[in-house]
Amino acid sequence: TKSASGAALPRHHYGTVEVLDHSIQAQQEQQLREDELRLAVWIHHVTGDAQSGAAAAGKGSLQEALQTGEVLCDLINAIWPGKIVGISRGQGAQTLFKRVANITHFVQFCSSLQLSHSLFVPADLAEGRNFRQVIRCLCALAQHVPETWDGPRFQPAPEVRHSD
Repeated sequence: TKSASGAALPRHHYGTVEVLDHSIQAQQEQQLREDELRLAVWIHHVTGDAQSGAAAAGKGSLQEALQTGEVLCDLINAIWPGKIVGISRGQGAQTLFKRVANITHFVQFCSSLQLSHSLFVPADLAEGRNFRQVIRCLCALAQHVPETWDGPRFQPAPEVRHSD
């Protein structure tokens, strides 16, 4: 850029796109970890699941706790009793086919709540991929819990207030 006299103006660099992208990515990763922790606490309080409790205490992975789909089905049935039947449990839920079947029950119920923009592919969770979308789906589900349900509520992240 040039001044009115035609002389080159000094350029000021306040950061590169790569630095900005890295900063945004770091914020998103931090938000994901915080959402995962809050979801683990909520799921543990609703279902009593020990693995979710361990994840809430930072002693385990929420992804591992949810991989068989049992806890997801239990979460739905705790809030909307009897909506999911035929849940594979224990050793029977360890095969990929049974995990995908359990997770599919959960995803189908979420779809019935019109959460289609937040759904995930059941095989992704069963095989340990794309956990970000699973978190997104659970956060959306938490916002659809009926007002009449008197159990524990998901605590969304506090809003960050910026001073002007």
